[in-house]
Amino acid sequence: MLYESQHFRLEADDRVLTLWLDFRGRRAHTITLPILHELNLVLDRVAALPAPDVFLIRSGRPGAFLEEFDSAELARFKSPLEFAALARRGQEAGRKIASLSVPTAALIEGRCAGAGLELALACDYRWAVGTPETRFEFPEAGRGLTPCWGGTVRLPRLVGVHRALRLLGGGEVTAYAALRAGLIDQLVPPPESDIRLLTLVDGLRDRPARRRHSVWATVRRSLLRLLAPAWLHSCRGSAIEPDVGTELRRVVAAGLGSQGEGLAAERAAFTRLATSEPTRHRFELHRRAAGPVRLAPECHSPIPRSPRRIAVVGGGHLGSRLAGRLAPMGIEVIVQEENTSAADRATRRLADRFAELSRRGEMDSAEARRLCRTVRVTTEWVGVEHADLVIEAAAEDDGVKRNVFVELERRVRPRVPLLTASTTIAVEAIQAEAARPGRIAGLHLPNPEAGCPVAELVGTPMTDPGTLAAVAQWAREWGFVPVRVGDRPGRLVELVKLAYLSEGVALVAEGLPIEQIDAGCRQFGMARGPLEWCDEIGLDRLAESAAQIQLARGDRFARNLLFQRLLPHGCLGREVGEGFYRYGLVRRPSETARMVLWQDLDEDGRAPYVFDPDAAIREGIERVILRTVNEAADALADEPDADPGTVDLALAFGMGWAPGRGGPLRHADKVGLPAVVERLALFAERFGPRYTPCDELVRRAEAGESFYGGTPAEVSVPAPAWRAAG
Repeated sequence: MLYESQHFRLEADDRVLTLWLDFRGRRAHTITLPILHELNLVLDRVAALPAPDVFLIRSGRPGAFLEEFDSAELARFKSPLEFAALARRGQEAGRKIASLSVPTAALIEGRCAGAGLELALACDYRWAVGTPETRFEFPEAGRGLTPCWGGTVRLPRLVGVHRALRLLGGGEVTAYAALRAGLIDQLVPPPESDIRLLTLVDGLRDRPARRRHSVWATVRRSLLRLLAPAWLHSCRGSAIEPDVGTELRRVVAAGLGSQGEGLAAERAAFTRLATSEPTRHRFELHRRAAGPVRLAPECHSPIPRSPRRIAVVGGGHLGSRLAGRLAPMGIEVIVQEENTSAADRATRRLADRFAELSRRGEMDSAEARRLCRTVRVTTEWVGVEHADLVIEAAAEDDGVKRNVFVELERRVRPRVPLLTASTTIAVEAIQAEAARPGRIAGLHLPNPEAGCPVAELVGTPMTDPGTLAAVAQWAREWGFVPVRVGDRPGRLVELVKLAYLSEGVALVAEGLPIEQIDAGCRQFGMARGPLEWCDEIGLDRLAESAAQIQLARGDRFARNLLFQRLLPHGCLGREVGEGFYRYGLVRRPSETARMVLWQDLDEDGRAPYVFDPDAAIREGIERVILRTVNEAADALADEPDADPGTVDLALAFGMGWAPGRGGPLRHADKVGLPAVVERLALFAERFGPRYTPCDELVRRAEAGESFYGGTPAEVSVPAPAWRAAG
């Protein structure tokens, strides 16, 4: 043993020098400033030792290799000098790895992300163990940052500009996809990892370290520098946040020709973004996401291990997505359906899901077929009695769910948690007829395909605290951000999301251009425009969900019934080729949707005259935003712990509500609650009672309070852009 500490071990065996990443006592392999300083010292010691045949970096914990810089520590940095020093020290560590005179390799098993991936890129070779946990990503863009430890310089030269920008912008790839992209050199099957590692290391002993100073490398760098402007311009349609995307393109362009210029541009871009207000808001959101879920009463019992066998009751759209996400993690999944035809449909959905993952390069076709075979679809409850966890995802019908839980209580072991994925049926109503209500809770996954998916946890006074604590920990292990929400129809994310989508549809009905509505919302900071999101979800599925929420609530959501008016005309969304947009070689707005909805308003709507189209669009976007702020504030009063930070976290991650603005309640504080209430009251008078300010907003505005403390902002109210008809 040449060196040992709480974070690193340095061992030499048969002229192979291995740096083990231990991070003992830490839940995650995230990097902090003290760890970075220690890593630089260890690398100095490696350079001073007699040269080995191979230098190898690997993790002592199979589930994680090396991850991004710690969000909580980043949030504590204040000055540009601190961020610049962090970038310089990280680049120095990458330079020390790259400048070693022996072949360097990283054996990656588990998540490799952010700064950890940048250090792996500094190695000559990267080998990955093909487990479900092995994934590669740059989460910096989601925090409003650019990578700053050499990743923007090394990655484009390795995989090309297009792939590099997709990955640098927040994309995540599996080990198989990384091999296809050229990010790694070898994919090692898990059962053979130890033997294959010996073979790979022996293959490097007599091989010189990989250097890119050949004539071809020089020509290639020159070509990249010449072609970079065209390539980077073609990537402007990326989903990266505008400021981050601009900085990424600038940094990549600088690094294509000169490594020194690229590293300097990295440091400058990272420092500029890190000290901006949107990035500070994102730091706060990620800090909250990494923190524990607030549960009351607290659980003092030990948390059971993550379930190995999960039963999903209902193989519809939600159930098949859930099964498709859990199966690649190595979890045995059982899907229970009511009859043979429903089971066949569930099997086809799962096959389509895994085939799509294969087409995207996340797994090979053989693995997709294997996973499809491992998910057991049954109509006879076969295997459900042995499940460690049951998730009910049946039809949104009170009677159906009641019968499902009666059957589950008869078949499932007494201590197994029973979860409902329903968004309209109250958990308390399900518990009322249960023999063991303490093990019943709600688990709603509003965006399982997102980069930071949210898991909404629903408990009641009858729910055992241990059940909620266990589900929260399991959800985090599955890659979700657990958030405790109230037991209300629509939960939280779905409630505000439907308000957002319905307001976008209402603007179309009032004559505003479809593409300008979406563009205005994206410019505000939303992850998607409301109308393109409607097309992604599917208008038929959205109309059904909106009708269920309307039936359960019966208040401001009557406006959602506008969704149903498009269905008879075949405008069902992207899946059929036309919704609010017509899809083909070029996406363009659908004239059919505009004609169907134009001035076809419900009794609460009033079509205005438009005098200034630009001002009308601005006011329309303001209406969409303030409607969602109103719904979020109204939901806050029903939340278990009435925490504005929890609401903002759920909506920023769960529906992409302008993370750079900190969420709807943080945005309301910045605008000023009196101004928000005044504008909502004006909109309610002109456009209908759905804009009526909620009691929580009115109370705080009258009391001079804000959601996060401090003095509400004084904001001048702009003059109205529209005039009511008549």
